[in-house]
Amino acid sequence: MDDDLNQKFFLSIGFKKISFKAMNSKNEFSFQKEILLNDKSIKENFNSLEIFLEKNIFEIEKNLNLHVKEVFLIIDYDNFLKVDLSSIYNFKNFFKKPHEISSSLIEISNNFKKTAEDFEIIHTIINKFITDGEIYFKMPKEEVYKNIYLEISFICLQKNIISSLRNIFSKYQISLKKILNYQYISHFKNDNERNIYVIADRLIKGLNENEIFLVNKVRKNKGFFEKFFNFFN
Repeated sequence: MDDDLNQKFFLSIGFKKISFKAMNSKNEFSFQKEILLNDKSIKENFNSLEIFLEKNIFEIEKNLNLHVKEVFLIIDYDNFLKVDLSSIYNFKNFFKKPHEISSSLIEISNNFKKTAEDFEIIHTIINKFITDGEIYFKMPKEEVYKNIYLEISFICLQKNIISSLRNIFSKYQISLKKILNYQYISHFKNDNERNIYVIADRLIKGLNENEIFLVNKVRKNKGFFEKFFNFFN
């Protein structure tokens, strides 16, 4: 019973296939369902998703003996937008005042959204830590630095695509727990692990130390983005 409660449900969609996986706490698949496709457009893929859910959700829930209330959705589309930002804000209190840094990162995210109103941020990743002229690809060890600057990437998807997907799932009383980019997940495949769903689960749990999971909140300083960040192509 406890294992049932700890199950996670993953659904991946793309033009070539739609796949559902139920994963228990041991990273074992308790149920799987997959169909192969040859879709040519997102509209066609949305239709395939509706047919998949209509034909299979009852069977899935019957086999699992529970209601699928939420899923982690993995999307394999070319419509994702990746934007790189270079920080000119000094994060020298990175180690001493993590709450202050979190607030700044939330501010950065919120102001970026104002410049990309038609997109929703799916992943936020720190690419580089630049400390006193030295470049690190992982968080440097806790030391005294005069300057810490960040290079950050936002992986985004159009809001209209996300809204359409949420509407499709809502017809079956299913919410989207989290959306993940298939190509981003694939980057973490290695000789020891190539299963995209296991990797997705590990990323959700913090596999990539440089990925930021932000809890959004409203801030009043409208000039923050212009003051602290520059776009670079």
